[in-house]
Amino acid sequence: MRPLVHEGYGVVALARRKENVEELGEECEPLARASGGSLASNPHDVRETQTLPPLFERAARELGGVFLIAYAAGIMPETGHSVLVAAALI
Repeated sequence: MRPLVHEGYGVVALARRKENVEELGEECEPLARASGGSLASNPHDVRETQTLPPLFERAARELGGVFLIAYAAGIMPETGHSVLVAAALI
C-alpha cells in the first residue's frame, strides 16, 4: 500500500482490525499529501461477504474507477462463485 500511495495512486485499504487500518491511514497521510495520492481506510471482516459489493462500489465511485484489486486474507470463507465474480467486476 505504501509504495502505491507514495507513487500518487488512490488506494483503499481494508482490514479486520479497525485500529490497524486506521494506523495505516495515519502513517500514509504524509505520503499522500506529498505525492498527490490518497489512502482511504475501512474496517472489513472477510467473513462478511455481503459487504464486499458496496465497499467496491464506493471505492470505484470515490476513486473514479478501480484499476487493481488485491484481496488477500488469512482465511477464505466458502462463497458462491457469483459473489467473487460480482466483486471482481465492480
